[in-house]
Amino acid sequence: MTDPLAVLAALVLEDGRRWGECATPLQLMDADAVLRPGDGPRRHWIGRPRGFAKTSDLGAFTLAALLSGIVTPEHPGYAGAGDRQQASLLLDSLALYARRTPGVAEALELSLIHI
Repeated sequence: MTDPLAVLAALVLEDGRRWGECATPLQLMDADAVLRPGDGPRRHWIGRPRGFAKTSDLGAFTLAALLSGIVTPEHPGYAGAGDRQQASLLLDSLALYARRTPGVAEALELSLIHI
């Protein structure tokens, strides 16, 4: 398994910088809690004020989990949203990180499932 925090740090943001170059201490703390391998809790709630990159970071965390091998068919991962519009924003976040980060788009097939 690849280090998920290293994968996360390498994802390219809109302005061309890497996620790891500009993440705040709060973002790093959330990333560590969600992506740290181990036997700890695997359910997380990220509660931040509006405008503090919750959807974007959850997209990045999800992508890092997929690309690092944390999420597999035997150990699936899920990311939820309050409604279809928010779920679409989350999927868009994943797709944008994938497009901006060299070699990532080819490794993914993304789709939105409405339950």
